Amino acid sequence: MFLLGVFLSGALVGAMIVAIVNAMNAQAVSDVKVQKTALPQSQYLSLAKQEEIVWDEYIATAYCACKKCCAAYAENRPVDDDGNEIVYTASGERAVQGITIAADWSVLPVGTVVEIDGYGEFTVHDKGGAIKGNKIDIYFEDHKEALEWGVKTVKLRVIENGGETR
Repeated sequence: MFLLGVFLSGALVGAMIVAIVNAMNAQAVSDVKVQKTALPQSQYLSLAKQEEIVWDEYIATAYCACKKCCAAYAENRPVDDDGNEIVYTASGERAVQGITIAADWSVLPVGTVVEIDGYGEFTVHDKGGAIKGNKIDIYFEDHKEALEWGVKTVKLRVIENGGETR
């Protein structure tokens, strides 16, 4: 009987402790002041407004480093340690297939990074006499690949404007 009394007393004390802790938590929560702040309406509008992606239409041709494509610029190129010609662009950058394009620098300044829909990202490193307005010329390592590209109408968007014109 004594043990039953101790057990019940312990259970009662435990229940009282739980009740006290719950009451203290409830008081602490009621003491917390909730500060309501609202964003200005202009910030709500800017959060809701999605930035629209703008695609422009360009005529895309292709070129390589050969004399047919580059005329006099194809002559007297330096070579690397493996004996391969190094093809420099009008900007002084090396031409790299899958990266280099030529453009009218008054439309797409040198250094501009663009995305060509379905083909990936390219950088304007070069310019050409026939490349005016909304025309680009995509660099290929091989003349046959450049010919296979042909002439296409592509959708292009500016990712990062080079901002420099020459």
